[in-house]
Amino acid sequence: MTDLVETIERLALVDHHVHGATARDLTRTAFEELITESDRPVPHWMTQFDSQVGHAILRHCAPVLGLDPYATPEEYLARRVRLGAAEVNRRLLAAGGVGHFLVETGYRGEEILSP
Repeated sequence: MTDLVETIERLALVDHHVHGATARDLTRTAFEELITESDRPVPHWMTQFDSQVGHAILRHCAPVLGLDPYATPEEYLARRVRLGAAEVNRRLLAAGGVGHFLVETGYRGEEILSP
């Protein structure tokens, strides 16, 4: 059984549907528009950080950027700007443990890095 567990732990993950990373720093509005696939703008009275995806970002991505889990959205976004898009992408992509990405380039394709 130990051999099986070790073999599974060494397998590279495949993300079968991922949107590309962005090459630029993002405003809060631009970031929140990218964490939803809705074609409607985020209403001024709400935030995508209150969604399940928003909570997951603050829980799992904030520590990769050197913040505590559940940092505030303001702290998280400020840290992204301080690190810069290239360093944020490097850290987050490396931390995911994904060996292969199948990138969906159609959704907002002009705003993301190519495969």
